[in-house]
Amino acid sequence: MLVGVASRWVGVRPLVRALVGVQLVALTWGAVVHLVTLAVAVAGPAVLLDARVPGWMAVYWVSLTVLDPLAAVVLALRRRVGLGLSAGVLVSDAVVNGYAIHGLGVGVSWAWVGHLVVTALAVTTVVTWPVVSPWLLRWRGPLVPLGR
Repeated sequence: MLVGVASRWVGVRPLVRALVGVQLVALTWGAVVHLVTLAVAVAGPAVLLDARVPGWMAVYWVSLTVLDPLAAVVLALRRRVGLGLSAGVLVSDAVVNGYAIHGLGVGVSWAWVGHLVVTALAVTTVVTWPVVSPWLLRWRGPLVPLGR
């Protein structure tokens, strides 16, 4: 499968491949972090069980265990909907984490570093959308970049 995924990116500008590669690494890392957080929460006290965390926020963080890898896979398949899902995940994660860390005071003392990284990735994804999007494919469209 990896060879099939790599062949989808042949001929794509190196800048676009690099921008998507950074998103793929971030989404994969996010999936691992959210899975570990969920495993720790099941094993004992964790941020998900913190009384300051509203129920909707805990549900959102748990949903990222599915949304992060889903966005990564769809984006790796060079589908435009993957860029939208990636942007949605990164932007919403930055907003929710910001509220949790700075509004509710949840997390470790250095949690702001992770929030800064996610926010930078979210902004980069949104700002570079016009550069990346034309190189991605419609979900059911032809296997050629749109507008090319």
